[in-house]
Amino acid sequence: MFNAFNINFECTNYSRDIIFIRILVVFGSDFDISSPRPEIQINKFGKISVVGAKVMQFAGSTIYARVIWDSAFIRLLLKTDQSTKITRRYGESIKVSDIKIGDYITIDGVLESNADSLSIITSSITDLSDQTQQNAFSGTVTAINNSLTNFTLEDKNFGPINVNINESTQIILGSRTVNMAHIKVGDKILSASGVYNYANKTLTAKNIKIHIDLSIFKSKNHTGILKTIPGKTLPTTMVITIKSNDYLVNLSADTQIINNKRKTTALSRFLEGDTIVLYGNIRESDDLVIDNVLIVRDASL
Repeated sequence: MFNAFNINFECTNYSRDIIFIRILVVFGSDFDISSPRPEIQINKFGKISVVGAKVMQFAGSTIYARVIWDSAFIRLLLKTDQSTKITRRYGESIKVSDIKIGDYITIDGVLESNADSLSIITSSITDLSDQTQQNAFSGTVTAINNSLTNFTLEDKNFGPINVNINESTQIILGSRTVNMAHIKVGDKILSASGVYNYANKTLTAKNIKIHIDLSIFKSKNHTGILKTIPGKTLPTTMVITIKSNDYLVNLSADTQIINNKRKTTALSRFLEGDTIVLYGNIRESDDLVIDNVLIVRDASL
């Protein structure tokens, strides 16, 4: 059984001989096996590298950590400043305040002069436990796991990714902002960006852009069956059925009304059940609406 211990350093003058200290012990039960085993290396110039130190507490920008082997440990006092490079495991820059108690870290730095304990002036710290990174993915929606908060995205490089949605997530469909209910299995996601966790392959999405064929919203001819027409003079509206879907058609005062012979006629002659051909654009919205109608032709008249 190991006992806890401290190491005190007193440095006076280095000789030309190499002074190199390396502490490497097979890790015990207190260490996260997903991280490298704990190790300390110190060269004759006082440069020190530590792998697998566990964060115990903070005092401002100072970190108190331990390198633990079973029930034995070495205490470390880590001093940081604006020059200290601090990153997540996969390289993204963070602050001291982003590191959490219990995280495992690697440290590079130099021993503090005249210190009677293992005090390190740090040049870089990597948080091995923070396996998150800003990232972006694209692919196809393969499953809706929760209609309000989560779906699975199949990315060609990363495979299946869990995508979490929250209140701040912006979802863009075409040129409009929508909610999670608009995401369907089979949708092509042009981009889903946010904070990605490599440990559980989960993206907390900040922005999502869904592909949609914008050509369906361009002005063109539409043919359907007249269902209702409440007004007989312009401007007014009518409802026509196109492929089993009922579309509200907005007619302006400038809409041209013609018959099958392409002669000007009156709306009062239109009857329910007539075949209607019109030129306009489907509105980019959840509603089935056709706007900007230039011509309406009653092919039954």
